[in-house]
Amino acid sequence: MSESGFLRDKDGMSSTPRRSPRDFSGAPDTWGFVEERSRRLLTRYPHRLFPVLAFGCVLVVLLIGSMILRYVETRLVAAAGESLALAAADITDKLDVLMAERYGDIQMMTRVLSTLEGDVEAVGRYLEWVHEAYPAYEWVGVMDETGRILTSTDQAGCGGGCNSFEWAQMDRGHMAVRVQYAASVEEHSHGAVALIFVAPFKGAKGNFRGAAVLRIALSVLEDAFVPTVTALQTQWGTTALIEYQFLDRRGNLITDSLLREEGQVNLKRLGLPSAQLFDSAPPGFIEERHLRRQVDVVTGHAMTKGMEGLSELEWGVLVRVDREHIVAPVRQVTGRIAIAGVGMILPLIGILWWSAGRLREMWASADQEKKRAQAAERKLHQVIDSAPDAIVMTDPAGCIVMVNQQTEQLFGFTADELCGRTIETLIPERFHERHRQHCGRFAESPAVRPMGMGIDLTGRRRDGTEFSAEISLSYVESEEGRFVLVAIRDVTRQKVQDEELRASKEAAEASTKAKSAFLATMSHEIRTPMNGIIGMTGLLLDTSLTAEQREYAETVRASGEA
Repeated sequence: MSESGFLRDKDGMSSTPRRSPRDFSGAPDTWGFVEERSRRLLTRYPHRLFPVLAFGCVLVVLLIGSMILRYVETRLVAAAGESLALAAADITDKLDVLMAERYGDIQMMTRVLSTLEGDVEAVGRYLEWVHEAYPAYEWVGVMDETGRILTSTDQAGCGGGCNSFEWAQMDRGHMAVRVQYAASVEEHSHGAVALIFVAPFKGAKGNFRGAAVLRIALSVLEDAFVPTVTALQTQWGTTALIEYQFLDRRGNLITDSLLREEGQVNLKRLGLPSAQLFDSAPPGFIEERHLRRQVDVVTGHAMTKGMEGLSELEWGVLVRVDREHIVAPVRQVTGRIAIAGVGMILPLIGILWWSAGRLREMWASADQEKKRAQAAERKLHQVIDSAPDAIVMTDPAGCIVMVNQQTEQLFGFTADELCGRTIETLIPERFHERHRQHCGRFAESPAVRPMGMGIDLTGRRRDGTEFSAEISLSYVESEEGRFVLVAIRDVTRQKVQDEELRASKEAAEASTKAKSAFLATMSHEIRTPMNGIIGMTGLLLDTSLTAEQREYAETVRASGEA
């Protein structure tokens, strides 16, 4: 039963509403089919989706967790990359300061040497003082205009010649400071790779007199890396493998914290992204693949500012750490959380699975009850539809909510037309007020009884014709309120038959009265002569008669008295 009453198929049985097919110019409604199947699945078998929903929730949690983990790792890598970039920039700033100091030192030396022209002993003492005052210098020397070493902090080399690059390439006319980091080994360098400053100086007459040479071991330059790398090591722990590399602008490796491959490797030619980036971008960081160990690393890069006219002092600094070490703490915590989560989720999954089984059993039981209820409802519909009387059900507001087939046949309305209308639709308008009074009395004291006892009730069909009706009332209590059941029977033919029977009875009674009057009259008319005959027969019997005559006379008298 729906809001519009019973919906029947062609056989009169109740059924579900039939939907009008949608017209898509003959195209198959694939989406509509999927939607309808999904709706039926959700309506008829929602318990089957419970495990799927639980599994989906777990997947969503895992997906969200992985996204959060990815986001946290990205932020950690970014923070670590910024730290590495700041470390590389700090190192380059220190190198710039250190090189500026050395540049100032050699310029000061050239001025002092110009005043000490010709006094080799005084020059030697001055060089010893410089070497002792500035331990950063591995070797300090002075060459004459021919390239011969006049004096140096290493007396074994004094008087020797110089075939070094710095002397051969010196522009004596320009008198500029030259810088070289030499991979070759001079006889006075003791095999150490060094950074060399060469500055020419003039005599009192302004003529070229020679050059001052400062040799700085690259290990001294590496000391600029130590405080910064140590600070990073303290921040990230001793397990973090922090590497640094020091290279020139062309990409040649000058210093490596792990492998001593100075002058043997060009990182730009090997395609290292950070080496290709440091001189073309501001200080920053990049995620890349380690060339030797083939692991993911985060590398901070920066470039020294150098000094005007000295491109040799434009160096690149790379500081890197393994990406795995950066994200390791988060992954360790995530792993512990995952283990704890699995310990909590597995029992929950078991409970959910058990609940799904119980829900499945309960749904099966409810489905059976539903089927039984539907079967009982179908039987009820069949009983109501097969009832000989018209049956109408009204809600507490007096609106029709259900009718049977007899109602449709009796009144000429369809169920859809009647449902939603008031019960007064079936009553002539002149009786509406009286009907409301009857309904009010019934509402005060509901009971199963005839309506309007002793009153001729009238119904109205759809075409306006009226008929005599016999109505019985009952009621049904429900959660929605009290519903009234009205049974209506057309008694027009019975009224006609009763009238005909009454007329026949009256005619029979009149005939009986006439017959009685006739019989009374005839009896009176016959009784008078019979009395005479009886009296005379009695007198005749008092005379002497023969036996035969007496028998005849007795017969006459007996017949008259009968």
